[in-house]
Order: sequence, then structure tokens, then C-alpha cells
Amino acid sequence: TLHTPSQGVVSLQRALCGYLNIGKEKLRIVTNDVGGSFAVKIWPYAEQLLALIAAKQTGHPVKWTATRAESLQSDIAGRGRIDQAQLAFDNDGTFRAFRINAQADMGAYLNAVAPFVATSGAVRPFGQAYNFAGLHYRVSGIYTNTVPTDAYRGAGKPESACTLERIIDVAAKRLKMDRLEIRRKNLVSPTDLPYQTPMDETYDAGNYPLLAEKIKTASAWKELPARKNQSKAAGKLRGAGVAFYLHATGGSTDERSEVCAMPNGDIRVRTGIQDNGQGHRTTLATVVAETLEVDAGRVRVEQGDTDWLNQGGGTGGSNLMSVVATTVHRASLSMLKSAAPLAATMLNTDEMNLHYSAGRYVDGSTGRSIDLAEIALRSIGSNSSPDSEHLDSPACVGVAEFEGTHTTFPTGACVVEVEIDPDTGAVTIDRYTGIDDLGRVYNRAAASGQIHGGFAQAAGEVLMEKLVYDDNGQLLSGSLMDYQIPRARDLPVFNTTLTETTSPNTILGAKGVGELTAIGTPGPIHNAVIDALGDFSITHLNKPLTPIKIWQAIHSYKSKQ
Repeated sequence: TLHTPSQGVVSLQRALCGYLNIGKEKLRIVTNDVGGSFAVKIWPYAEQLLALIAAKQTGHPVKWTATRAESLQSDIAGRGRIDQAQLAFDNDGTFRAFRINAQADMGAYLNAVAPFVATSGAVRPFGQAYNFAGLHYRVSGIYTNTVPTDAYRGAGKPESACTLERIIDVAAKRLKMDRLEIRRKNLVSPTDLPYQTPMDETYDAGNYPLLAEKIKTASAWKELPARKNQSKAAGKLRGAGVAFYLHATGGSTDERSEVCAMPNGDIRVRTGIQDNGQGHRTTLATVVAETLEVDAGRVRVEQGDTDWLNQGGGTGGSNLMSVVATTVHRASLSMLKSAAPLAATMLNTDEMNLHYSAGRYVDGSTGRSIDLAEIALRSIGSNSSPDSEHLDSPACVGVAEFEGTHTTFPTGACVVEVEIDPDTGAVTIDRYTGIDDLGRVYNRAAASGQIHGGFAQAAGEVLMEKLVYDDNGQLLSGSLMDYQIPRARDLPVFNTTLTETTSPNTILGAKGVGELTAIGTPGPIHNAVIDALGDFSITHLNKPLTPIKIWQAIHSYKSKQ
């Protein structure tokens, strides 16, 4: 048995058994509660194999724990792309085409789906919420003497979206157009839906122009010049960035869910997804409770053990709501279908006379009823009780596999404002206003947390995070003293609104959320900093926009005056 962090025990079991050349029945993998992962822990690592081999050879349990320095040195990294971009547009600001020529750092060798991240992942969806007649993407994978890269929250899309938003700001400046207005002018219209992109994606739902009006009002965009003057009077530089974004979630995946009515009155749910702090258990319990009309407190979601379920794609691609929740919902209905004949027998009636309501089957001809717990208890033996050894024996079981092939497109818009201290180059994110359409939302607290967390990672990417190596490939940023990450004090008070335009591509009308702002918000953060530096004729700085880099750019300009 291997106890290890992961994003899904089934896929990890498949990989490790392949390396060890053993059958899946010979290796059990257990993942308990895990903090963040964001794809870093989805991959098999050599240390997992070595621990298994050492335990086998010594006949004793073997424990291995990475230090933080070892993790920074050897955990799979993300991003690492250099883009050259072109945007074609008319004199009135109408977009025509967008092109990126990219170089993607693959590290010392290819890992798992790294080629996909740099290619297909980077262009899905490539034009974001904007209407383009032509899109072009070219990438070269470059081997370097550094740790390999692979998927990291967004998997190729944050880089493309950030580059697009940066070049739109450049176009707006050249045309002397308002930056929000040039974007609004080019958004996909509701009359265009379903909208087929040049990259062969079909946008299913949404009202992007209405989103533009809402974000303009919510962010007090018209009052931005006044806020800039206030900051200037206080010796600070204020800038703003705006973006419209979307994400492609769902599609075909290997997912299976099982829902069982238990003798003690619980509803047990087993799924191949893995909670890494997102609140999956609470969300799935809410879905099941609504489907079965029962108390969510009686729904027990189990995950992270290959002895429980032998199929499941794990967490990834923002697939909880578009894939797993749909599968759990269908498994719940399947369980009711399997329980109905048992209920009819126990009530001595025809199944056609039954109707289900709030956890009970009711005989419409007599008024007699029986609940799911009693059906489960009686079906496993007349001498059983909820406290017997059969407590965990599922009686009424429903199983469902994911059958959808359609993609859902959560969308959003945000305005980010920053203040810069010109004496130090330090950036403060002062305001964040976001409106995000996630389809039907089952857990608003969890969804809001994903929106905020995605922005936090975007802030880290744009303002501070970087793995630094010397010419020999020696890591120089080997601790959190050298590798800066965003903390609570680095983030603003979030002004976020969730809207619900249901997706026609899922049974529940829900869309994914996990990667949405990680994809969509690096661009406006970057643009806000460049906007704040406008008085110094600074038109671009490469990420991360650290205080020293900003300070040097300001003083380079001053030295030439």
C-alpha cells in the first residue's frame, strides 16, 4: 500500500503498476487530505517508486518526505514560455487576426503531457471571448538543463491569454481608444452563439457585451482618472487592467461514480476525483442531496483509495462540475432505479404504484411508504441492524460513467487596479472587481474561493514567482526566502459577483471554475502595472514584475531625461 499525495489514485496506480510491471490488484494507493496541487502532484515521481521498492526489499514500511528545497528543485514546474505576438486590426479597432510564435521551456526531458500543454493546451480556447477571423499559433519546444515543465493550473492557457490581453492594450494605445471599449467592440455577440472559433471550439452560452456593461459599472471604470489623480497626489502611481476571458472545461474523460444507500441512513458516494482543498466533498454532497431530496449532512463522499473504485480520471481540467457532478447525479438516479423494485417488494405493491419523494418510496394506492435506509437494511438480511457488521455493505447501488463529449465555457471579466511606489518599485494590488459566469452554482463559497485562489496564483506569476538557475542549471531560488509567493497581505479585498447562465452541454447546467481566473487575470495584472508606468514611457516589462525591475525601469527613464 502506498500512501501519497495525488490528484487521483486510479491514474497514479495505473502509471506505477506499469513501471513496476505488476497487476493493479497488487498495489493499493491511498490519498488522504491534500493541500494544494494544481497538477504538481498528479504525476508519478521516482521517489514513490523507490519507496515501494525499498519496502518490498526490506520487508518494512518506508517513509519518504521531501523538504521544501527538494520540492523546488525537483517537482514539475509550470509556465516557462516566451511569446512573440502580432494582432491585426482595422482603424476602427475591429480585430481581424491574432498570432503567437512561442518558445516553450520543456526542461531537461519531457514529462507526461508537457507536449500537449505547449501545443493543444495553449490554444483551447485561443481567442478567448473575442471574435477573430483568423488565429495562428506556432511553438518550438526547447530542452534546457532545468527541471521539466508540465501542466500547472491552466495548462498552457494563462500564457496565451496574458499575451493576448497585453497586445490588445498596445493596440488600444496606438488607436487612442479606451481599453475597455476596444474589448467590448470585439466580444462575441449573443447572436453569434453557438460560435465556432477558428480553432474549432464551439462556445455554448453567454452574453459577453452585457458582461462588459456590468464590469464597467461595477468597477467604476469612468472614475479611474480621478483615482489616478488621487494616487498621484499621494506620491503613488495608479494603473488599471481589464480583461474578458473564458475556459474550456469538461469534454471526454475517464470518470466513474458510485452512489449507495446505506443501512444507517447515509448515502455513500465514491468518486475518482481527489479533493485538494477545493471543497469537492461539500459540493458533491449538495448535488446528491438535491437529486435524492435528502439532508446533505447524511451524504458521505469517499475518495482517495483504489480499493473503493478502480476507475476515475482524478482532478484536473476544472472538471468537478462539468464532469464529476454530472456523473454523481446520474449515479444517484441509477441508485433510485435499483431501489425501486426492492421497495415494491417490501411494500407488497406494483412498482408502477410507487413514487419517490424526500428519501422515501410511497405507494400511491395505499399511502404506505418505506425509506432508503430501511430498504438497505432489510435487503441485506432480516437479522441485520444499522449497527451490525453489515453497516458498510451497500444494498442499493447506482453506478454511472461520464458519457458527455461537449465542452462547457465558464466566462468572466475583471478590472484590476494597482498602486506603485516609485521610490521602491513595490506594487500593491489595490482593487479587484470581477464578474464570473459559472453556469449553475451549487456551492457559492467554494466557487468564490476558486475565483480568489486563481487570482492569487496569477498575482504570484506576474509579480514575483520565478525559478532562477545559474548557467550550469544550479537552482538559486531553493527556498521561500528566495522564491517569493503571494501572501494574504499581497491581495486586495475581492469585489466578485457570480452570475448563472446555464450551460446546455451539461445535465446540471453547471460549468467548471477551478482554472478560470488563473487563466484570465494575469493579463490585467500585467497591464495594470504597465499602465501605472505610462508617465515613464515604459511600454513593456517581462514577468515577473518585481520591485527591483520596476525601480530600474523608472530610473533608466529618469537618467535619460
